[in-house]
Amino acid sequence: MMMVNALWELKGNVSVWAWASKDNVLVIRGVFQVVRHPLYGGLVLVCGSIAILQGNVDKIALTVVLAALLDKLVEMEEAQLCEMHKSYCSYAKNKKKMIPFIY
Repeated sequence: MMMVNALWELKGNVSVWAWASKDNVLVIRGVFQVVRHPLYGGLVLVCGSIAILQGNVDKIALTVVLAALLDKLVEMEEAQLCEMHKSYCSYAKNKKKMIPFIY
């Protein structure tokens, strides 16, 4: 549900590339009021849930690797977003990164 709401709120601002387009709009409504990167967080939660339900240690390990890679990607994206939108840095200080109320 978190991912669906994020896609709805992003509308035309979503891209398959990690880098924001120069004409993007900063979205801080919907699920973005709670978490900065709900698509990444949702992906980690879905993959982790499937891995745990299957009891597959390899998939759990891959989910941990995915989470670490996405965390690094978020760092790069956020540096760009702070340059493009001066209000993003203050917004980011008050919101969890990927998983609501946790991280």
